[in-house]
Amino acid sequence: MNSLFNRRSALVTVVIAAALVLSGCSKGVNDSAGGASGDCGSWSIAMHAWGGYTASAQVVAEIAKKELGCTITQTTLDEGPTTYDAMEAGTIDVIIEDWGGGRWSEWVDRGAVFEAGENGNVGLIGMYVAPWMAAKYPDITDSKNLNKYADLFKTADSGGKGAWFEGPAGYTTIGEKMVAANKLNFKVILSGSEAALVDGFLNAEKNKTP
Repeated sequence: MNSLFNRRSALVTVVIAAALVLSGCSKGVNDSAGGASGDCGSWSIAMHAWGGYTASAQVVAEIAKKELGCTITQTTLDEGPTTYDAMEAGTIDVIIEDWGGGRWSEWVDRGAVFEAGENGNVGLIGMYVAPWMAAKYPDITDSKNLNKYADLFKTADSGGKGAWFEGPAGYTTIGEKMVAANKLNFKVILSGSEAALVDGFLNAEKNKTP
């Protein structure tokens, strides 16, 4: 995934990069070897609502504060245009992780945002089923075969189609595009939270249900 910064100053790139390097050397965010080494100013990190982002942002924030003397604020915002607008307005300086695949280009063209490059995390967006289903129906992992299994995924909320569960509203997902592109007899249903989506998978494997 990519990290983004606003136009405020290239210094923020150095600050965050240094924090990431230090985080790799430190035993933990509370084990600072020598305390803050200076005053790097005040910076605002956008916080997006999934576990991996929160963890990465917290590491950067703690190391930047303890090792570099930065003042860090963390502001929860929806990902995408809402955050890019905040960066253009100067209220957000850093996005730690963005799944947008270039959706920020409009703001880059205006000089409001610049892409800092990959942050080292690797993530995949795709279709997943419980392991027991992949073992019992080996061809289910090929999207061309999904329609013959649609009945297995019907729920009270899926309108006679198979239920295709996605992350919460506001997450970057491609479920609707995948359903449309593959002409699948599935209905996209948004889960209430990342935890609900994970629990659904765990329960499906435990109870051997779709």
